[in-house]
Amino acid sequence: MEPVKVIVENWPKVAPFLLEWAPIFVAVAAVVVAMCSMYVTKKDVIASHRPYVCAQTFAYLENNKIITDINTLMKLCINTPAEIVKEEYTYIAVKKDASGQETSEILKTETLESKQLIYPLDPKTNQVTYTIDCDLKPAIGNLEVQLLRKARIDYKEISSNRKYFFEGEWEYDRQGRTWKPITLIGN
Repeated sequence: MEPVKVIVENWPKVAPFLLEWAPIFVAVAAVVVAMCSMYVTKKDVIASHRPYVCAQTFAYLENNKIITDINTLMKLCINTPAEIVKEEYTYIAVKKDASGQETSEILKTETLESKQLIYPLDPKTNQVTYTIDCDLKPAIGNLEVQLLRKARIDYKEISSNRKYFFEGEWEYDRQGRTWKPITLIGN
């Protein structure tokens, strides 16, 4: 038995120009749209893949009461790991005299230059803290003195040399026995 050959000649008549160049135009347009969207979203991608480090008041639970440790700050990392390059902590006692002028006394200043890695883990299981060795009870007991705490943390991405910082200033609230934030800034 011989094979039967069938030829279908009902192909649509298409101009060779469209047949050859239409896919190329579509591919070029797709590349242009992709490049434009990458350019537009570049800052968003960088911002969403960078580390964010901040500091907050450290507290713990004891007998169903929240106890604030006034000498300790908890450092938190969000998003991706970061390398802490430098830390500065200052405790200041501000006193107003009868004429209303403020005089400030630095109780303790400490600068740490280290290459500490901090990871964005659950703060309940991984707590990175800093405790300053300074007796703050005399300043807290003196009602004429306002107690301030300042912190600056310089950090960078692990995978690049982009540098960032966090600065915070807190004032001690005697009634709540905790630190109230005054300013918290970062880049």
